[in-house]
Amino acid sequence: MFKYARTESELAAVMAHEIGHVLARHTGEKVTDTGVLSLVTLALASLSGVLFGGDSGASAFKILTVGKSFLYELPHSRDMEREADLIGVELMGRACFDPRDAYKVFERMEKDSKRKGEGGSNSYLSTHPSHGERVGNLKKWGGEAWERMKGREEECLEVNERWKEMRRGGRNRKRERNMGRDDEGG
Repeated sequence: MFKYARTESELAAVMAHEIGHVLARHTGEKVTDTGVLSLVTLALASLSGVLFGGDSGASAFKILTVGKSFLYELPHSRDMEREADLIGVELMGRACFDPRDAYKVFERMEKDSKRKGEGGSNSYLSTHPSHGERVGNLKKWGGEAWERMKGREEECLEVNERWKEMRRGGRNRKRERNMGRDDEGG
């Protein structure tokens, strides 16, 4: 992702998206869903084996597993990605990063995919929405989050000044440590 995120706001978009997955508890949801769906798949395949005999249970298991993936897991995964994108732009705005920058990461990814000849993939077969869909959603949601930031300009200016000061302080402490080593001959 560092290849595509070039500013602090863009990096914040990536981080906020991942935090969005955590806040929405997507991992727990997937674990629960996978367990339940696997049990249902196994039960139906076993029933098929009992009712029709032979290899029907194994065949039913394969068919149900593929069906489960296409009809539930992939679409649900794409919905989780959309939800994490939406939560991410909201978090960006609350943390005083410009949520209008979130789309830029996916725009670069889309251009890179097209340059590599990967742009024609079917998003229906993917765990993520297409880059184009995400760019459109993030432009819209980022603009809406920006509007909700109105009236917080002074607060965000103060937050950004504190970030700048911390970065300066971090560089000064590193420089002081390095100077101490030089004084000690190391």
